[in-house]
Amino acid sequence: MLVKWVRLRNIRSYLSEEIRFSEGSTILSGDIGAGKSTVLLAIEFALFGFTNEISGEALLRNGKQSGSVELCIEVDGKEVIIKRNLKRGKDSITQPPGYVIVNGAKSDKSADEIKAFVLQMLGYPEEYLKKKSIPLYRYTVYTPQEEMKKILFEGREERLQILRKIFGIEKYGVIRDNAIKVASFLREEIRGLELRIKDLNEKNAELETLKNEVEIATKRLKEIKSEIESVEKLRKEAEDKISVLESKKKRATELEAAIKFYSEQIAESAAQHLAKKKRSEEAKERISSLMKRLEDLQKFEPVDEHELENKLESVLKDLRLMEGEREKILERRERLSERAEELKNEL
Repeated sequence: MLVKWVRLRNIRSYLSEEIRFSEGSTILSGDIGAGKSTVLLAIEFALFGFTNEISGEALLRNGKQSGSVELCIEVDGKEVIIKRNLKRGKDSITQPPGYVIVNGAKSDKSADEIKAFVLQMLGYPEEYLKKKSIPLYRYTVYTPQEEMKKILFEGREERLQILRKIFGIEKYGVIRDNAIKVASFLREEIRGLELRIKDLNEKNAELETLKNEVEIATKRLKEIKSEIESVEKLRKEAEDKISVLESKKKRATELEAAIKFYSEQIAESAAQHLAKKKRSEEAKERISSLMKRLEDLQKFEPVDEHELENKLESVLKDLRLMEGEREKILERRERLSERAEELKNEL
């Protein structure tokens, strides 16, 4: 990365200034408070925005409502211009969107988008995107005096820690410590396992015994299962027989009820037959009586034959009707008797 120029507007002691850097080395000189550190802080702000070391209050000139830093650098033969803005709010100073120009192509970006672009362009770790400090830049590009003193005058272990932090390799120290702990744990586990396998032969023999017992139990279980299936089959057959017997019992009950019904019908028909027979006999007796009376009347006084014939015809008609009813009753009785006999045979 080659810094070509930087423009400052309302940044600390600078109202509006453009500083150009020639090729080769550049030395910034001046009295204390002249603004040397401001230039370096502005470059860092243009690249990464607010960090733990750089805040809006530390950059924006007192009494000003806005400011900006515009930085032009060359990376891999490409000219890149980055601009970040500052705006004073009611309670704090914020970063409004800025832009990035690459070889003349402008792209508006938010503060975080500019930071992501710079990290990718410089090949810095992506994890810096969420961090408020960029130690790799701080210790390789711009190192403040106090932090440089720590590197030069601190002890060996402290310097190593700083360097590990700069290059992001402190995690490997943690990995080493964790690896030592894991190795120690594994050694303890191995010792425990060695103690546990001392009586392995005895446990194998016990396992074989258990396997034999399981095999015997499995065989017995199959036999019991077969016996259960046989008993279940017998139970099913018994249930089927019970079902058939219940059906027959139900049918017998129905037949008994039918026999009772038809028996009552037969008895009723028989009673009706007897009644009709009695009435028929009474009618015959009446006819006989009338015939006798007719004979008696013929002896003593003349008889109206026409009237007598009508009466006789009426009596004979009643007699024929009773005979017909008697025949029907006999036929019905015969049918009921046959049906009752069939039901008895079926029962």
